[in-house]
Amino acid sequence: EQTQELRDSEERYRTLFASTADPIFVFDAGTHQFVDCNRSALDRYGYTIEELRTMAPQDLHPSQEREQVATNIADDKALSPKRYMHMTRAGEQFPVEIHTTSFEFQGRKAQISIVRDITVRKETEEALRRALGGTIHAIVATTESRDPYTAGHQRRVTELTVEIARELGLEEDRVDSLQVTGLLHDVGKISIPAEILSKPTKLTKAEVELVRGHPQMAYDILKNIQFPWPVAEFVLQHHERMDGSGYPKGLKEDEILLEARILAVAD
Repeated sequence: EQTQELRDSEERYRTLFASTADPIFVFDAGTHQFVDCNRSALDRYGYTIEELRTMAPQDLHPSQEREQVATNIADDKALSPKRYMHMTRAGEQFPVEIHTTSFEFQGRKAQISIVRDITVRKETEEALRRALGGTIHAIVATTESRDPYTAGHQRRVTELTVEIARELGLEEDRVDSLQVTGLLHDVGKISIPAEILSKPTKLTKAEVELVRGHPQMAYDILKNIQFPWPVAEFVLQHHERMDGSGYPKGLKEDEILLEARILAVAD
């Protein structure tokens, strides 16, 4: 009975393996060499199964990615999901998203990778990013037109924020989020009268309170824009301080998001 169940399971696996449109690769967990793949993989990459069995997953990547791929394969926690570039036998490169998991294959430990070509998705993401960039620059330009100081300040803060993030070794996606946040962090000043922003003398208590309201105003402006990151929250917290003396909520230490802390230092 167990033998029959095993055969049925193997048959289901083979049917799924053969009928999936995405390329699928199986590689040995110890040697990391390919042991099997589906027809979609052979058709897309242009190798024969014999050629693939002499190769490892990193051989499908451009040279600049191979060391990182080998490291990720050695670390089960880093396997899935990942975005890379893949390369065909003819040298064509294309972006992929790879989902990898461990399983048993013909009595030995192996790993199976399902590879999805994300060329169209990347193009769509880039188009959305350009549209989002246009929105950001329109907001920034509106703010800058009312206060020349804010114009230079926002750009300088952005440069410092990005450099701090990279020095801390943050992932590129978080660096991108800080670049956007830096450009928008003072957008709430659009609600402050221009004569207060450019006042050459000391502000009154009422004027100071009005200025201190700009993080909340920025949050209200940005909260309904669909950023890939919580930009409105970062901006809301950029005048908070580690000792709790900041505003608008008097947050302290770990209550303040890391991105907001970086922005506060750069500011």
